[in-house]
Amino acid sequence: MAAGKYQESYSSRFPNCKYQVLLSFRGEDTRKNFTDHLYTALVQAGIHTFRDDNEIRRGENIDFELQKAIQQSKISIIVFSKDYASSRWCLDELAMIMERKRNADCIVLPVFYDVDPSQVGRQTGSFSAAFVEHEKSFNEEMERVNGWRIALKEVADLAGMVLGDGYEAPFVQSIVEKVLKNLDQKMFHVPPHFIGRDPLVQDINSWLQDGSHGAAIALLYGIGGVGKTTIAKSVFNQNFYKFEGKSFLSNFRSKDIVCLQRQLLFDILNKTVEINDSDEGILKIKDALCCRRTIIVLDDVDKRDQFNKIVGMQTWLCKGSKIIVTTRNKGLFSANDIEGVRCKVEPLDDEKSIELFSWNAFGQADPVDGFVEDSWRIVHHCNGLPLALGVIGSSLSGKGREIWESALQQMEVIPNFEVHKVLRISYDFLDGDYLKNLFLDIACFINGMDVDDAVRILDGLDKGARFGIDNLIDRCLIEINNDKRLWMHQLVRAMGREIARQESPKCQRIWRHEDAFTVLKGTTDAENLRGLTIDMHALMEDNYAKVVCTDSMVCRKRRRLNFFQQWLSDFSYEGKLQTGQTSLFPILSTNAFRKMIDVTFLQLNYTNFHGSFEHFPRNLIWLCWHGLSWSSIPNHVCLEKLVVLDLSRSCLVDSWKGKPFLPKLKILDLRHSQDLIRTPDFSGLPALEKLILEDCIRLVQINESIGDLQRLLILNLRNCTSLMELPEEMSRLNSLQELVLDGCSNLNSLNMELEHHQGRKLLQSDGIVANIVLMVQISFVDGTFNVAVYVFDEDEMLRGFHVEDKWLIQNEFVDNFSFKISSSSPAHRICGFNLFISCVTSAYRGFSNVHIEIRNNTSGRSLLCQSVVIQYARGVREIQSLMHTKLGGNDPTFDNGDDVSISVRPRGPAIQIRTVGVQWLHEDEGKDEVINAHNSSDDDDDAAHVDKVEIASHIVRNYNCALHGKRRARNFTFWNFAKKGLELVLF
Repeated sequence: MAAGKYQESYSSRFPNCKYQVLLSFRGEDTRKNFTDHLYTALVQAGIHTFRDDNEIRRGENIDFELQKAIQQSKISIIVFSKDYASSRWCLDELAMIMERKRNADCIVLPVFYDVDPSQVGRQTGSFSAAFVEHEKSFNEEMERVNGWRIALKEVADLAGMVLGDGYEAPFVQSIVEKVLKNLDQKMFHVPPHFIGRDPLVQDINSWLQDGSHGAAIALLYGIGGVGKTTIAKSVFNQNFYKFEGKSFLSNFRSKDIVCLQRQLLFDILNKTVEINDSDEGILKIKDALCCRRTIIVLDDVDKRDQFNKIVGMQTWLCKGSKIIVTTRNKGLFSANDIEGVRCKVEPLDDEKSIELFSWNAFGQADPVDGFVEDSWRIVHHCNGLPLALGVIGSSLSGKGREIWESALQQMEVIPNFEVHKVLRISYDFLDGDYLKNLFLDIACFINGMDVDDAVRILDGLDKGARFGIDNLIDRCLIEINNDKRLWMHQLVRAMGREIARQESPKCQRIWRHEDAFTVLKGTTDAENLRGLTIDMHALMEDNYAKVVCTDSMVCRKRRRLNFFQQWLSDFSYEGKLQTGQTSLFPILSTNAFRKMIDVTFLQLNYTNFHGSFEHFPRNLIWLCWHGLSWSSIPNHVCLEKLVVLDLSRSCLVDSWKGKPFLPKLKILDLRHSQDLIRTPDFSGLPALEKLILEDCIRLVQINESIGDLQRLLILNLRNCTSLMELPEEMSRLNSLQELVLDGCSNLNSLNMELEHHQGRKLLQSDGIVANIVLMVQISFVDGTFNVAVYVFDEDEMLRGFHVEDKWLIQNEFVDNFSFKISSSSPAHRICGFNLFISCVTSAYRGFSNVHIEIRNNTSGRSLLCQSVVIQYARGVREIQSLMHTKLGGNDPTFDNGDDVSISVRPRGPAIQIRTVGVQWLHEDEGKDEVINAHNSSDDDDDAAHVDKVEIASHIVRNYNCALHGKRRARNFTFWNFAKKGLELVLF
């Protein structure tokens, strides 16, 4: 619902109105039947209605009271019956109503009960006979009679409601609905600036209009403060009058179930129902729901048994009934549990966030001058959470610069109380200490980590971490993002960290670098320490950051700079500072570790210590020490319980002095350790599952004991440029699933029989991910560059080229692929394209041509690509081809908005096209990616082709050339690459 719609309520539209509806009718005709039914229905719908025999006290002047009621009513319903015109009282009342309509903003709704609107307007039939009598009786007051005629003509021309041959009951209900719609009556307040929720509200409104029985329940789920309740209120306000019964049960989780049952029955039946216990309530609710179309909102439901005691079985509901449930528990219903719809309420995007914040802070849609930068800082802090944007924006409304500065500083350290209180409800209702500790550990230490790595760490503490994480996901406290990392909304994370801070005396979790620095100086008790993180790079950057532009920021940085200098003045190790790689970083004493008896999470990035490490914590599960300055790890450091060891960017040369013993270690990460020459002896690491040696550019030797790692799943050797060979013992890595060799430019051969892994494992090499038994063909056909990957495993599909958002893809391709170019860079000329083709093939040896036509239907011109010649070998199951083409001067042009179709036709039955995709390349964007291929038949140009192949894909470094050929007549040159030892098998 747009914000503007809520700015004009019915109270502002109808000022000084005492009644919502006035009923005008001829009592002798309809008082005891139709009008009585209508009056009852209006009252039951909560509409304050005037009816003369109910509202005028005996003994008072009827004319005066009636005139007052007409002036104080928002809507006048005039019930025209057969003898309506015979009553001068009714006609005077009508004339008074129409006079008010001419001069004021009121609504007149004519209801034609047993007459036709034309009889009323033209005064025919019974109305004609009545006026014959009136003209006799009022022959001296013809002006009055003419006023009646004019009023009747005007009211008959209005959009009224005609009963005709219909039934009275639905007719009455339709009148009530129309009245409610005109009143724009709302049961609940919705903020005037209800921003960014129109699409979701419209979707739910459409669902509510579906009268089928199939999807009677809608689940709105999301984190606290994201706007679920407000959305439910908006939808309820817009739709409640369309149902026979309505109920909105707020704050469900915090109320007694019997009280909620009583409230539901009162709302639906309009009377108090006595209930002694929940079982009795269930039976009475079942009877009430089975025979009425009802809309029910259950707000903030936490547990399934709460829902069951209100609604019970879906079969209880009358056809067309709808239930909306808001919850923070995504797992409230299982996928097969109920028939319904699920709607995740996401945080607002930046554009809507700044608008909502601005309305609350400045009373307009954009920040005022001088507060733009600070407004964006707050918006990024709130990360799309409407509750926080509204609360913080309102608290700063009308405040000066000094208050804003103070609020921004406080916001970085202490969460807003109102926001924290709402978010904490999700934490307080977690079941048991295990889930609460799991949530706090993720908030303080593990947020943003790969989910599989996080599970390995957390299982080192207590088994069942995967189940616990799934529970937290259901509670909308964490998510797993597209990169398979744990993600927590930053205000939820701030809530968790604030809880951890408050609980610190009994279980310390230290995540703020300043607090961690104090602990490591030995000035704070650490006996109850569960985890600590410090990053001296981040700490120094925060406090010695380069000065930014605004004066206020300069002042703030200076204050923080002085504070940190005070810390440095009384250093524990004689105030010495280390120079070199970690310039100005303090050298701390290892005595700080003596008190860390139970610490399990420890991050010491870019810290340096003086002293003996004999008291280094022995119960660690996770140790992260980026920038470790040691050249090797001493043997007396006991890490027997360690699950993850991350020593990225270390100065290690030989990892360990001697043979390490880490029986529980599952992840060893030494990436970017550019001085590392050789790996450790792996025989003491039997549980290792993930070994990362990426960018260890001086690594020349991998210990042959790597073959003992029978649980190793992932081995990453990307950019190990000095590595020339892999040990033959790697052939024993039967569990290996991923081997990454991108950038291993000096690796001559694999020296391992990867085909023994039966196609279950993956090799990553320079952007291509493929099953182990692999052949690659690189070719030039009349200047068009083509890479094709061949898969020989029939059980697993090729993961294939990484297709990003810029690609247009059609799966299940048949004959042609049509689309309109919608370029993200319309200002840049299209100068080429990449074409992706995935096809399946019969398993026999031979050649096949694929003809490609790219037609610009807007200009009527076509580009006929030279045939892509595909050679396949025995056992090939799938081929993926990536073709790069640069448009020439004689080729058709392609522009933003053009209609384009692509036809791909294989020659012969051996090839069946499955998927086609295209990526347009633009003049500016494509400078680095466009390969300037050209036609050539000279032998000397082969080397140039190879160079271009290496620029596009360094596949040739890790594959042996098994076959090379060329056909001068067709300017066709190709190279086939295969794993060492497979050349004869494949060709």
